[in-house]
Amino acid sequence: MKTILLLIVLTIPISVFAQDQEYPDNQTSTTPAETRYELVQSLIAAKGTFKIDKFTGNVYQLVKTSTGTISWDLIIKEKVKGEVIKQGKVNYQFFTSGLAMKFTFLLNVNSGQTWQLVEDKKGLLSFQYFK
Repeated sequence: MKTILLLIVLTIPISVFAQDQEYPDNQTSTTPAETRYELVQSLIAAKGTFKIDKFTGNVYQLVKTSTGTISWDLIIKEKVKGEVIKQGKVNYQFFTSGLAMKFTFLLNVNSGQTWQLVEDKKGLLSFQYFK
């Protein structure tokens, strides 16, 4: 009886740990909400590593250069009328899903305007506005 109880007690932590690994948390950044810059990494692909300027809405992708080093490459964002930008404040929120890279969005927190990350036939990324 004691052996069975011991086996049950020992297997509970293992099953709980395995459950946590099955559904990992997609949030990889722990920067405070009011900070200007934030790093976000998708759990889907390494190319989904981004640096976000939450004040300006500029988003940069981590890329490998032709010389083999790494660098930040600005992702072009479609211009839209009526963007509300408050100087010196957080104006944008960035979200990337754990399901697919196409579910990556940039949100203007003041106006609600939203852009979706899209990839063209050449593999270039940009943020396309949608309503």
